[in-house]
Amino acid sequence: MDYDQKIVSWEKEGLMTPEQIMQRLDGEMKRYGFHEILAVIQQNFDSVCVETKGVKHLDEAGFVKFLARAFPPSFDPFIDVGPILYTSAVYLARFPFMAEEPSLLTFTALVRAVTMMLPDRAHCWGGGESSNGASGEHLISRERNAIDQKRLLFHSLTDKYEDSGVSCEEILELPDKPNQPVKIIEFQAPNSDQDGDEMYHDVLDVLSATQPGEEYEISCPRDSFRPLATKLWQTDKRLSHYRISRKKFASLVKLLLSMHPSDAGQLGAAYSIKAHELDAVTENVVNAFSGKADETIAWPVFYNRIIATVPLLLTPLEGLINLFLQTKDPPDFMPAELTVPQDAKILSLAILIQLNLILYCTMTLDGLKLLYQCRLVESSDPEGFTTLVDVLESYREPCFLLIRGQSDTDETVTYGAFLPVPGKYPPDSYYRPYLVGSFLFQVSPRHDVFSAPTGEPSWTSSNREIWFGDQNAGVAFGLTDGLKQGIMMHKLTGSGPYKGNLSRGEWQTKVRISELEVWMERD
Repeated sequence: MDYDQKIVSWEKEGLMTPEQIMQRLDGEMKRYGFHEILAVIQQNFDSVCVETKGVKHLDEAGFVKFLARAFPPSFDPFIDVGPILYTSAVYLARFPFMAEEPSLLTFTALVRAVTMMLPDRAHCWGGGESSNGASGEHLISRERNAIDQKRLLFHSLTDKYEDSGVSCEEILELPDKPNQPVKIIEFQAPNSDQDGDEMYHDVLDVLSATQPGEEYEISCPRDSFRPLATKLWQTDKRLSHYRISRKKFASLVKLLLSMHPSDAGQLGAAYSIKAHELDAVTENVVNAFSGKADETIAWPVFYNRIIATVPLLLTPLEGLINLFLQTKDPPDFMPAELTVPQDAKILSLAILIQLNLILYCTMTLDGLKLLYQCRLVESSDPEGFTTLVDVLESYREPCFLLIRGQSDTDETVTYGAFLPVPGKYPPDSYYRPYLVGSFLFQVSPRHDVFSAPTGEPSWTSSNREIWFGDQNAGVAFGLTDGLKQGIMMHKLTGSGPYKGNLSRGEWQTKVRISELEVWMERD
């Protein structure tokens, strides 16, 4: 079959214009993504839409007003983010021709935007297919996946375009975390090559997945659409040059954190955390993406940090956008039941929020039980060391250790270690794949996570020292000098149990420990 000739004939019939392509894509999205609830979306759209020259659409005021129902009146974190989410929706509504000028957010455009903003629906139209022809197997359409959805969300949030590009092949090596889709990048069909980057391949994906013809009739291989994709994608813009400014990202992160640790779409900490504490948590998390005040965030960094350190950060956004799929007003959001025990010295609601970004499905953070606590003094404490070892060898439920102290530069730092099961070994991730394995973490002044592959020893004790990890490889944290001093070692070489963050290079810091606590999930 002459695929090129067939595509040319479709062009002559006017079937391959951006308008016709978008119409077929809209049909796919509605059919497979929202067929059962289109009437609900229409009802919500009608409740806040405006009309301009006979065209009904959502303007920024209506869009923000609709989502604002989820929050108390004049909720500060949402005031700045509402317009950001509207701009994101307008951008995603133009998929896959995002280089075009913004258009009105009509009902059809809203369905397209909501589809792209929800991970469980964003790739409903892009199932991968292949066929065997005379010349061998042909890729009919590339399967869309979670990486594509996060990339489009990132692109919709960008507000800067810089000359210095970061190749998307430079995505940093991701820690081995069995419970999260870290390895998904290994199974993603390539979507950046000599013909174009990810944005070009989005057009190619849509062309191959929405071919003219009867339903389920897909006949031309994906590669046969490359000349047409090049013709339609007339821009010199590249994904590697797009950036999110730190200020804009911080506003979004602050809202998302204020909605933790409740379920998606519910307010959590916002009712009980103080404003300055929320600001501090926001700063810690944003520092994981952007270490300097003027540093912007590129796609590889965005993806790496989301997957490796804050896998649940974006979950509340899903709940917020899901309001367009609900027939009733949001429930009266109650304060999160997550509370800090009265005997806590280090543990705070701010720390619990950061841990919740990682441990939501693994450990219940409400009603924690204190297993060990000490305030360090100048002299060492032999009994305290022995007691801590006993605790780490005998706990019955998932637990975590926290230490707080002063770094070499007199900066207050907080580090910790998560131990998922009694003893020294993480859980069998193949038996319980949703569980997080053992990891070390930093809470402040920067949020970071250093995970351990399942089955590796997470800590050892000898010579009156406790070490989490291997001192000669990867990341290790040691409690030495009668628990008075902590040593954090971050190496990128070797095969130690805890994996480092490539973007932070190699470093070591000593901590004069002032306080230490161990908390366990109540049994």
